[in-house]
Amino acid sequence: MKRIRLIILTAVLALSFPQAGILAKEAPVADPEKLLENAITLYNNKDKKAEQEMARLIKTQPGSKQAAWAQYYLGRIKEDSGDLYAAFKSYQVVIDKYPYFEKNQEINEKEYGIGELLMAGGKQKTSYSSPKNPEIEIFNKVIENSGYSQLAAQAEYKLALVLKGLGEYSRAQDEFTKILANYPDNPLAESAKF
Repeated sequence: MKRIRLIILTAVLALSFPQAGILAKEAPVADPEKLLENAITLYNNKDKKAEQEMARLIKTQPGSKQAAWAQYYLGRIKEDSGDLYAAFKSYQVVIDKYPYFEKNQEINEKEYGIGELLMAGGKQKTSYSSPKNPEIEIFNKVIENSGYSQLAAQAEYKLALVLKGLGEYSRAQDEFTKILANYPDNPLAESAKF
C-alpha cells in the first residue's frame, strides 16, 4: 500500500512540477562549450581535476568540436606530466578520431618531438603500458600522418637511425631506401644514401 501511494505521489509531483525532472530518464546534457571552458580553466590553473573534466566532456559529447579540443588537452596534460608515451597516444586519438581538427599539424609536430625525446633517452613517467622502443611506433605514425612532407622525411630518417641503433640493419636499410625513393630532393637523401 505504501508503495502504491509513493508511486501516485511521484506521478502527481512530476505532472505538477515537470521542470523538476522527477521522472526524467536522463539528466540534461551540459553545454559542451561551458564544459570545455571550465576544463581549460582547470588546466591553466594546474588543477588535477582538468584531466577528469576533459575525459567527461569526451564521454558525454564525443562528436562535438569541443571533444576534439578536450582530447588535445589530455595529450598536453600527459606531456606536461612527463608521461610522453601516454601523451603520444592521446594526441594520436585526435588525429584518428578528428581528422579535420585545426591542431592536427601541431599535434603531428608534437608527436615527432616526443619521438626525438625518447630516441635521445629522455626520461618519462610510465602510467601507460609503453613498448620497449616507443619511438619506432611514434615515428611510423608521424610518417603515416604526414604524407610526403618534410616532417615525414625527418621521421623516416629518425626511424632508420633508431632501427640501425638497435642492430636491425635490414629494416634500417629499408627505411633509408624509402627516403631515397620518396624524398630524392630532400637534404636527408644524401645522408640516407651514405
